[in-house]
Amino acid sequence: MRIARKGNQQQGGRWVLAATVAAVLSSACGASGGLIRTADLPTRASSSSLPASGSLAITSSSGRAGHGLPAGSSTATATLGLAGQKAQNSVSLGPPVTQPVCADLLPTVTVFHPGGVPGVDWIEELAFDGHGGLWVSPIQQNFVERFNAAGAITETVPVPGPGGLIRGPNGLIYVNISGGPSAPGVMRFDPTQATPIAQLFVSGLPGVNADAFDSAGNLYVSTEDQPPSVLRIRPDGTRDQAWEEAAAFYGANGLAVDGRNLFAAISFDQRSPIEIVPLADPAAHRVFAQLSFGLLSRQPAVYQPDPRAPLVPKGLDDMTLGPDGQLYVVGFASGELLRVDPRTAKACVVVSGLETPTAVQFAVGFGAFDPVRDLFITEATGRIVHVHLD
Repeated sequence: MRIARKGNQQQGGRWVLAATVAAVLSSACGASGGLIRTADLPTRASSSSLPASGSLAITSSSGRAGHGLPAGSSTATATLGLAGQKAQNSVSLGPPVTQPVCADLLPTVTVFHPGGVPGVDWIEELAFDGHGGLWVSPIQQNFVERFNAAGAITETVPVPGPGGLIRGPNGLIYVNISGGPSAPGVMRFDPTQATPIAQLFVSGLPGVNADAFDSAGNLYVSTEDQPPSVLRIRPDGTRDQAWEEAAAFYGANGLAVDGRNLFAAISFDQRSPIEIVPLADPAAHRVFAQLSFGLLSRQPAVYQPDPRAPLVPKGLDDMTLGPDGQLYVVGFASGELLRVDPRTAKACVVVSGLETPTAVQFAVGFGAFDPVRDLFITEATGRIVHVHLD
């Protein structure tokens, strides 16, 4: 999810809309600055029973102590309820407030890097370079920065108005840019260099947001509310406009590729939909999942809502394909990390109580962190959250 930027960079109402929706839904769902118990979410509209945050201990529902951070990492005062419990009142009539918790998971959450001023210290995206580095994009700055596994910032690389980040199949880090004369565009750099220098890869795009690569090395870039929604950029930097036009739909944000299909999360739609686009037949794209009840889209459009869908809109942001073959997507407005089955569209809540989460990735080549069980989430608060899955 992009926000307004100063000077000659992106302006408009996106930040106002996103912040307003997030504030309203966060107050309704209990995201008041601390992480909350997923299993305590009611299945009806009342949320007055949600617990307050503030405990120093981070423990699971079974009473086990939470996993600590590596030496040198930051911690924060927060309480998190973990998945692995069945949702309450599962036999209640009517739609639930949100998805059930993921019964097969028992996550432990810690704060890897503390937040700052919401909006001002917004981190849009993260990417692991596979060489011990976690790169993040502070959206209001003109650089990306690298954390090591101990939580220390070890490198910064100048880029104008950074946004989406991704490690390419060639090992380079690709950065979407919304500032400078080449914006919107994409730059890239070699994270293994002693002093990485970003070079322009492609410029003059209609918009930039999130990224994904396919096995052929094509880069997909979402444009959120700018047509054609998803761009397909070949390895040589040229655009496949025929594919883009065939795949056109409204509002793509987070992207993930699962073999033959591209999945796209849509932010500004009350249904919290995920679109599926067959890579070989983009015109056959369709809504794959609706994660909440809703009528309206910012397009504008009016839809027939699914009466069985959960009530709380998600404001879906970025997503990733996990090593288990499942989609993991964050709800910017709902403050949730959700897992979605790419075959059945069945969804469950991994973690709730996040503060305007923007992106999620599994750790790759990052110290002692497990690439199967450790994932990281960035937030518009500037915070980076570590989730360990048991």
